Amino acid sequence: MPMPVPDQNTFDFIPVQPRRPKMPERVFIGLFPNQHAREKANHWSRLVSGELGLVGNPLRAERYHTSLIHLSDRKRVRSGDEYAAELAARTVKIPPFEITYSRMGSFPGAPKRDRPLEHPLVLLADYGPVAELHAALAAELRKFRFRVPESFRPHLTLSYNLQFVPARAIQPITFLVTEFVLVHSMLWLKEYRILRRWPLH
Repeated sequence: MPMPVPDQNTFDFIPVQPRRPKMPERVFIGLFPNQHAREKANHWSRLVSGELGLVGNPLRAERYHTSLIHLSDRKRVRSGDEYAAELAARTVKIPPFEITYSRMGSFPGAPKRDRPLEHPLVLLADYGPVAELHAALAAELRKFRFRVPESFRPHLTLSYNLQFVPARAIQPITFLVTEFVLVHSMLWLKEYRILRRWPLH
Protein backbone atom coordinates (compact mmCIF):
# COMPACT_ATOMS: atom_id res chain seq x y z
CA MET A 1 0.00 0.00 0.00
CA PRO A 2 1.26 3.54 -0.69
CA MET A 3 2.60 5.31 2.35
CA PRO A 4 0.61 8.45 3.30
CA VAL A 5 2.75 11.55 3.65
CA PRO A 6 2.01 15.10 4.73
CA ASP A 7 1.67 17.75 2.05
CA GLN A 8 5.04 19.19 0.94
CA ASN A 9 4.04 22.65 2.14
CA THR A 10 3.33 21.54 5.68
CA PHE A 11 5.33 18.45 6.63
CA ASP A 12 8.38 20.28 7.93
CA PHE A 13 6.29 22.90 9.72
CA ILE A 14 5.14 20.51 12.43
CA PRO A 15 6.59 21.86 15.69
CA VAL A 16 8.75 19.39 17.57
CA GLN A 17 6.83 17.75 20.43
CA PRO A 18 8.28 17.95 23.96
CA ARG A 19 7.53 14.25 24.40
CA ARG A 20 8.59 11.45 22.11
CA PRO A 21 5.89 11.15 19.39
CA LYS A 22 4.45 7.84 18.23
CA MET A 23 6.38 8.13 14.96
CA PRO A 24 9.57 9.86 16.11
CA GLU A 25 11.92 9.08 13.22
CA ARG A 26 11.52 11.27 10.13
CA VAL A 27 13.51 10.78 6.95
CA PHE A 28 13.68 13.42 4.23
CA ILE A 29 15.84 14.63 1.35
CA GLY A 30 16.97 18.22 1.56
CA LEU A 31 19.50 20.99 0.97
CA PHE A 32 21.54 22.80 3.61
CA PRO A 33 22.79 26.36 3.07
CA ASN A 34 26.43 27.27 3.52
CA GLN A 35 27.59 29.24 6.54
CA HIS A 36 27.34 32.65 4.84
CA ALA A 37 23.73 31.99 3.79
CA ARG A 38 22.87 30.69 7.28
CA GLU A 39 24.21 33.86 8.84
CA LYS A 40 22.18 36.04 6.48
CA ALA A 41 19.04 33.99 7.12
CA ASN A 42 19.58 34.22 10.87
CA HIS A 43 20.04 37.98 10.54
CA TRP A 44 16.64 38.32 8.87
CA SER A 45 15.04 36.06 11.44
CA ARG A 46 16.32 38.18 14.34
CA LEU A 47 15.58 41.45 12.53
CA VAL A 48 11.93 40.64 11.83
CA SER A 49 11.44 39.04 15.23
CA GLY A 50 12.66 42.18 16.95
CA GLU A 51 10.75 44.51 14.62
CA LEU A 52 7.41 42.74 15.09
CA GLY A 53 7.91 41.39 18.60
CA LEU A 54 7.35 37.82 17.47
CA VAL A 55 6.47 35.29 20.14
CA GLY A 56 7.51 31.76 19.30
CA ASN A 57 10.32 29.31 18.76
CA PRO A 58 13.26 30.21 16.52
CA LEU A 59 15.20 27.35 14.92
CA ARG A 60 18.92 27.03 15.49
CA ALA A 61 20.81 28.22 12.42
CA GLU A 62 22.49 24.83 11.98
CA ARG A 63 19.04 23.32 11.39
CA TYR A 64 18.17 25.66 8.52
CA HIS A 65 17.41 23.65 5.40
CA THR A 66 15.20 23.43 2.34
CA SER A 67 13.22 20.20 2.19
CA LEU A 68 12.91 18.46 -1.18
CA ILE A 69 11.13 15.18 -0.44
CA HIS A 70 9.53 13.77 2.70
CA LEU A 71 10.02 10.00 2.75
CA SER A 72 8.56 8.74 6.01
CA ASP A 73 7.71 9.18 9.67
CA ARG A 74 8.21 5.85 11.45
CA LYS A 75 8.95 4.24 14.79
CA ARG A 76 12.43 3.48 13.47
CA VAL A 77 14.43 4.26 10.35
CA ARG A 78 14.02 1.56 7.72
CA SER A 79 16.74 0.48 5.33
CA GLY A 80 14.14 0.25 2.54
CA ASP A 81 13.58 4.00 2.65
CA GLU A 82 17.32 4.63 2.46
CA TYR A 83 17.68 2.18 -0.43
CA ALA A 84 14.86 3.78 -2.43
CA ALA A 85 16.38 7.23 -1.86
CA GLU A 86 19.77 5.94 -3.02
CA LEU A 87 18.35 4.51 -6.24
CA ALA A 88 16.41 7.70 -6.96
CA ALA A 89 19.42 9.91 -6.25
CA ARG A 90 21.61 7.94 -8.67
CA THR A 91 19.36 8.96 -11.57
CA VAL A 92 19.76 12.72 -10.95
CA LYS A 93 21.84 14.45 -13.63
CA ILE A 94 21.71 18.10 -12.62
CA PRO A 95 24.83 20.30 -12.34
CA PRO A 96 25.46 22.54 -9.33
CA PHE A 97 23.12 25.52 -9.27
CA GLU A 98 22.34 28.64 -7.27
CA ILE A 99 19.24 28.92 -5.11
CA THR A 100 17.96 32.37 -4.14
CA TYR A 101 15.59 33.30 -1.31
CA SER A 102 14.04 36.67 -2.16
CA ARG A 103 10.93 36.85 0.06
CA MET A 104 10.01 36.23 3.68
CA GLY A 105 6.64 35.53 5.27
CA SER A 106 4.50 33.08 7.21
CA PHE A 107 2.69 29.97 6.13
CA PRO A 108 -0.54 29.12 7.96
CA GLY A 109 0.13 26.89 10.95
CA ALA A 110 -1.49 23.51 11.47
CA PRO A 111 -3.87 23.38 14.47
CA LYS A 112 -2.69 21.20 17.37
CA ARG A 113 -4.79 19.90 20.24
CA ASP A 114 -4.23 21.82 23.48
CA ARG A 115 -1.54 23.99 21.89
CA PRO A 116 -1.67 27.55 20.52
CA LEU A 117 -1.55 27.92 16.76
CA GLU A 118 1.99 28.61 15.53
CA HIS A 119 2.81 29.90 12.05
CA PRO A 120 6.10 28.94 10.35
CA LEU A 121 8.13 31.99 9.33
CA VAL A 122 9.98 31.07 6.15
CA LEU A 123 12.28 32.36 3.46
CA LEU A 124 10.76 31.69 0.04
CA ALA A 125 13.08 30.55 -2.73
CA ASP A 126 12.75 31.38 -6.40
CA TYR A 127 11.75 28.50 -8.66
CA GLY A 128 14.35 27.16 -11.07
CA PRO A 129 16.79 24.23 -10.86
CA VAL A 130 15.66 23.43 -7.30
CA ALA A 131 12.22 22.61 -8.70
CA GLU A 132 13.85 20.44 -11.37
CA LEU A 133 15.75 18.55 -8.67
CA HIS A 134 12.55 17.99 -6.70
CA ALA A 135 10.71 16.80 -9.82
CA ALA A 136 13.48 14.37 -10.78
CA LEU A 137 13.57 12.78 -7.32
CA ALA A 138 9.79 12.71 -7.02
CA ALA A 139 9.37 10.92 -10.34
CA GLU A 140 11.76 8.16 -9.31
CA LEU A 141 10.42 7.75 -5.78
CA ARG A 142 6.86 7.39 -7.05
CA LYS A 143 8.08 4.25 -8.83
CA PHE A 144 8.71 2.84 -5.33
CA ARG A 145 5.15 3.77 -4.33
CA PHE A 146 6.08 6.83 -2.29
CA ARG A 147 3.23 9.32 -2.48
CA VAL A 148 5.10 12.53 -3.23
CA PRO A 149 2.78 15.54 -3.62
CA GLU A 150 2.86 17.37 -6.94
CA SER A 151 2.97 20.77 -5.20
CA PHE A 152 6.36 22.12 -4.19
CA ARG A 153 7.21 25.50 -2.67
CA PRO A 154 10.93 25.73 -1.96
CA HIS A 155 11.49 27.46 1.37
CA LEU A 156 13.64 27.61 4.48
CA THR A 157 11.93 27.68 7.87
CA LEU A 158 13.29 30.18 10.41
CA SER A 159 10.88 29.95 13.34
CA TYR A 160 7.36 29.13 14.53
CA ASN A 161 5.40 32.10 15.90
CA LEU A 162 2.00 33.02 17.28
CA GLN A 163 1.85 35.95 14.86
CA PHE A 164 1.31 35.61 11.11
CA VAL A 165 3.81 37.69 9.11
CA PRO A 166 2.65 38.90 5.65
CA ALA A 167 5.08 38.20 2.80
CA ARG A 168 7.70 40.86 2.13
CA ALA A 169 10.68 41.24 -0.18
CA ILE A 170 14.12 40.90 1.38
CA GLN A 171 17.66 41.43 0.18
CA PRO A 172 18.19 38.16 -1.73
CA ILE A 173 20.14 35.35 -0.10
CA THR A 174 21.91 33.14 -2.63
CA PHE A 175 24.17 30.13 -2.26
CA LEU A 176 25.57 27.48 -4.57
CA VAL A 177 23.99 24.04 -4.20
CA THR A 178 26.60 21.36 -4.81
CA GLU A 179 24.89 18.41 -3.13
CA PHE A 180 21.65 17.12 -1.64
CA VAL A 181 21.39 14.89 1.41
CA LEU A 182 19.28 12.22 3.09
CA VAL A 183 18.45 13.32 6.63
CA HIS A 184 17.26 11.44 9.68
CA SER A 185 15.35 13.91 11.84
CA MET A 186 14.93 12.82 15.46
CA LEU A 187 11.78 14.78 16.12
CA TRP A 188 11.79 14.71 19.91
CA LEU A 189 15.48 15.68 20.16
CA LYS A 190 15.48 18.48 17.56
CA GLU A 191 18.52 16.85 15.96
CA TYR A 192 19.49 15.86 12.42
CA ARG A 193 21.75 13.04 11.28
CA ILE A 194 23.00 12.91 7.69
CA LEU A 195 22.56 9.41 6.27
CA ARG A 196 23.68 9.98 2.66
CA ARG A 197 25.23 12.73 0.54
CA TRP A 198 24.93 12.98 -3.24
CA PRO A 199 26.98 15.51 -5.21
CA LEU A 200 25.39 17.29 -8.15
CA HIS A 201 27.11 16.70 -11.48
